[in-house]
Amino acid sequence: MSKERITIERTYKANITDLWELWTTKAGLESWWGPDGFSTEVLEIDLRPGGILRYEMTAVAEGMVEFMKGAGMPLTVPAEVKYTEVTAPN
Repeated sequence: MSKERITIERTYKANITDLWELWTTKAGLESWWGPDGFSTEVLEIDLRPGGILRYEMTAVAEGMVEFMKGAGMPLTVPAEVKYTEVTAPN
C-alpha cells in the first residue's frame, strides 16, 4: 500500500504569527479546525518532525448529528497526523 502525501496551501491576509498559532496550538486548532456543525478536540500535539497530532472531530449541530446517525457513522471521528517537516513561520 502506497502512502499518499497531502500538501495544504492557502494565502491569507493576516499576521503570520497569528496564523502560526492557529495551526500549531491546541487552542488554535480547536477554535477553527473542521466543518460547520462539528467541534474539534486536540488530544495530542507534538510539533516536531516525527511528532503526532491526534484529534477528534464530533458532530454537534443537530443537522450534522442526524446526518451522521442516518449514515450509520459515529458522531466522533478520530484522526492522527504525523508531522514530517516543521518550519517556524516565515
